[in-house]
Amino acid sequence: MLQTLSKVDIDIQSLENRKEKLDVTTPSLLLQTGWSPLIPFEKSMEDILNYQRENLL
Repeated sequence: MLQTLSKVDIDIQSLENRKEKLDVTTPSLLLQTGWSPLIPFEKSMEDILNYQRENLL
């Protein structure tokens, strides 16, 4: 999604080799913690990209 928004090529590196993994998308984990997003994921990605464009480039 970030690559689509940025319109440039991004080198995506996988974390497949990490020893410790926690699947935070597991519904039971989300239910146990009571967590729910206040800001849609897409909006967060757009905000991060815009911040990078304004402050780091």
